[in-house]
Amino acid sequence: MGRWPITFDKVDRLWSKYIHLRDKVCRAGELCLSKGRPIKLEAAHLVGRSRHATRYRPEAGILLCYTCHEKFDRG
Repeated sequence: MGRWPITFDKVDRLWSKYIHLRDKVCRAGELCLSKGRPIKLEAAHLVGRSRHATRYRPEAGILLCYTCHEKFDRG
């Protein structure tokens, strides 16, 4: 199952960069599904991107590895 197409504007990229700089590693910690393997890190929204009131708040984001982000998005 692939990811849906997402468009990123300048503010999305800045938000993502901030989350990367703040967190630095997958925040799933011991529950990380990558188990320390090198893998792409992604800024994930804890509240859906469609909620414009919280979309760019730093506290509404977390850095996850690709595998943990996929699992998080699927529930």
